[in-house]
Amino acid sequence: MKKIMLLFLTILMCGMTLTALAAARDPEQAVDNRPTVSVLYGIADEPDFADAIYKQVMEDLGQALPAKTYDWSVGAPYIQQLAHMGIVDGAGADLSDILPTFEHSGYDYCLCFDVSPFRTAAGKKWTPSHRDLTIQVDFRIIDLKQGKYLANEQLLAKTADASDGHKVNQGAILRMFQSLDKKMTATIAAKLPKTKI
Repeated sequence: MKKIMLLFLTILMCGMTLTALAAARDPEQAVDNRPTVSVLYGIADEPDFADAIYKQVMEDLGQALPAKTYDWSVGAPYIQQLAHMGIVDGAGADLSDILPTFEHSGYDYCLCFDVSPFRTAAGKKWTPSHRDLTIQVDFRIIDLKQGKYLANEQLLAKTADASDGHKVNQGAILRMFQSLDKKMTATIAAKLPKTKI
């Protein structure tokens, strides 16, 4: 009888252990409470190194939105939907346009990263003949469930080394975006909830 009881307890303990291990490996249980975030990215100018800027911003977003905390993705399909509505600048769309677009998306939040046209210090459209350059990003965090802004900021970066008078200094401009992304990261850390509400 004792042997039967001991065997029963051994099987029970093994079953509990396997169940616990399975739950630990189950990705749905591990990420169940992560907020879902869609990123709308837009850039008004199309410099030769637009792809490099995009890559820089996405890498910095990856650090600001770690996978263990957030389930995020770029919202290209939603930018296309906004374009079908006649809104070319999807990342700069109004709240009244964004909310119905995401109504059945399942996302909790939307981040809009909208790069304005590059400008000189005098406010003129920037060209490689200008050295001084100002870049502005309209950065917003939208709570799609509550239908409101959690953040709505204008991020600015300036440099006096954007060109040599003939050629664009790509490195200097990418450093400007790194500076902008640090401000964006600070806003995300302060304003974007880390768990589903």
